[in-house]
Amino acid sequence: RQLEMIARGGELFYILLAVDSVLPHIRGEGDAPSLWRALADFFAETINDHFHEYRPWIYSRGIGFAALEGDELYAFSLRHHGWLYRFLRRVVTGFTEVAALPVDEQDLLLGNYLDDAQVGAIGAGAATQVERHWRSYGQLRELAFIRNDGFPLPEVFDAFDPDLIDADKRVNHVIALPVGRTHYSRALREAPTLARELTEQGRPGANLIITRRVEFTEDKPRAQVVVEGGHLYLSAEAYAEALTRHKGVSATAARAAAQATHAKGRRIAARFSRPVRASVVYPFHGDPDYASGKLEDCGLPYSVQSLFHTWTTYDKAKYPDIFEPQDGVDTPQEIDWLAVDTSRAPDEVTARRWITDGIDGGYTGLREFAGVHRLVMIKDAAESGGRNARAFVLRTVGSSTIDEEALEEAVDFIYQVSLRHNVAIQEVIVSSPEYWATPAFLDDFVRRQIIEWGSAVERDRRPKSPLYGSHRVIVSTDDPLADDPERWHLSHWITLNSKQLITNVGRGGCLEQFLPRYIEPRHHEALFTGLRDAARAAMEALAAYEVRQGHTYEAEQGRQVGKDLAGVSYGMPRYLMLDYLVTPDFVEDGDLVEVRHDEDGATFILQQAEQRIQGTVDGWRIVLIEPNIGVGLWDRVALREEAHELAASRTEDRPFEWDRVGENARIVLRDLSRGGEQYLAALQEQTS
Repeated sequence: RQLEMIARGGELFYILLAVDSVLPHIRGEGDAPSLWRALADFFAETINDHFHEYRPWIYSRGIGFAALEGDELYAFSLRHHGWLYRFLRRVVTGFTEVAALPVDEQDLLLGNYLDDAQVGAIGAGAATQVERHWRSYGQLRELAFIRNDGFPLPEVFDAFDPDLIDADKRVNHVIALPVGRTHYSRALREAPTLARELTEQGRPGANLIITRRVEFTEDKPRAQVVVEGGHLYLSAEAYAEALTRHKGVSATAARAAAQATHAKGRRIAARFSRPVRASVVYPFHGDPDYASGKLEDCGLPYSVQSLFHTWTTYDKAKYPDIFEPQDGVDTPQEIDWLAVDTSRAPDEVTARRWITDGIDGGYTGLREFAGVHRLVMIKDAAESGGRNARAFVLRTVGSSTIDEEALEEAVDFIYQVSLRHNVAIQEVIVSSPEYWATPAFLDDFVRRQIIEWGSAVERDRRPKSPLYGSHRVIVSTDDPLADDPERWHLSHWITLNSKQLITNVGRGGCLEQFLPRYIEPRHHEALFTGLRDAARAAMEALAAYEVRQGHTYEAEQGRQVGKDLAGVSYGMPRYLMLDYLVTPDFVEDGDLVEVRHDEDGATFILQQAEQRIQGTVDGWRIVLIEPNIGVGLWDRVALREEAHELAASRTEDRPFEWDRVGENARIVLRDLSRGGEQYLAALQEQTS
């Protein structure tokens, strides 16, 4: 009863927010782009779209609604979103370009569960009727994000012939996520380019299909994964053929329509005339088919994650065990407070004392750690992207006295997080673009901070704005069993910079590609070689971890690490995104207190007792913060690729080359396609 009352209050607030969000954009002639933006903002504020359930945010904060799961959650959510669903669906079908579509196409694109209708949306399948209804509400969110991200309305095709995309011959990458997922939005449109490049190499080609739900066949000894529809991009040639075959458009008109479409192809929402077999599947966080092991039981290759490496990477408390000294992987000094230690404390006072002063068995206590590291980062070991992480200053510069108030605040944060998850406590390594970047790069960062965040950066007058930076690189392989460090292919070289210590884009950071022209020439080789070597060393360590701790995984998870159909262990990471901090090492002793810039580049000022000296860079410390199974920055890199190509084409007075956009994504997709090819070959051998 109390939950119902809270939910009713939340429903009222959501209704008020929805009306206030869209009303200015549906008066008079209306403004569809602004309306889509308002809808996207509304859904971002009200749906927790990070996880499979799409739990309303009001049911996600705290633990009051935590017991609601599955169909019970969906039914509860629908009871309190019924008015919203009707209102928002009518806004979309009445005040956007969706209004111009035939009603049956509107229903296939959006779904329709108003009154007695029961039409599921393409790409929004679900296991039960009540979940399909909830997904239809979520589909409004998907379309809002597709349009707000700058993509055209998908064209609807019912009974689409998979032969038009050579589905029986190609590697079908199935992105088992909501169709409006921004992270994959720009990778999805690389399918026609990827297929062309692969066939030019004599390989089978590939398709990319995004759809929420996959189905499982009853094939023996292993089931296969199929999809019944989804969103995908067609090449101009395939689009023209689809128009003539499925919509009765003349060949001349179809060619004209194809020529007018985007160089990357045409996005469509298609219900297939027969199921299409998946060769690679990208799962969504919390997808029960993934979490239960059902996908791996089919023998599909590792895509961007496996259950074993979800287990290794999402618990930061495992990192000291994964990366041993002989691995050559530099990680922050760290202590870990475990949730089990909080649970075994007789009371809260005891737990807080243990967190502060330590316990037997390796945890030395926050007080002792603060004696060595005045600035610490405390993280929920199960979160990523800077979520549920805070930095604490436990001592002032040059002082050995611990700030007791700050210590108490940090202990409280650790205790609260440990009620549910393990906690990683790390030294803070300060990294900044001022250490390595050219003046042009820093000037552009200042400009983008103002444009993108409305945040001024003071670099000329004191006190100067603090600048922090981090780096990311994606590592993938098409030959995981090769005994060669060159098997690891690096892409998505990224630098994230901010005025805040946590540099994530969602927290005020600016993402840029880490390109040679942005780096002071004297540091170029050391940084690129160092990052490359560090990334490959980290992948080797992660690949070796199964041998040491596979038995622990099996004991905790109740299943073996397992192998795909081609015999490659799921303990072998085909893909990971690695997060790094980069900071200079100096010949001289001392603490870095200032970076000065002139025409010769950066000058480093070190504090030695009572004097300051100029430091000499002797190398770079490249510190792994975390390995990540996510794809969250793919789309941001694609946007930067597009911005750079636009600038280059104008400077060089040449046509825009769309093949230069998506280059990084296609490195990964080519590698993962090889896994799909190996799966298909093994499947053919098994069934022949």
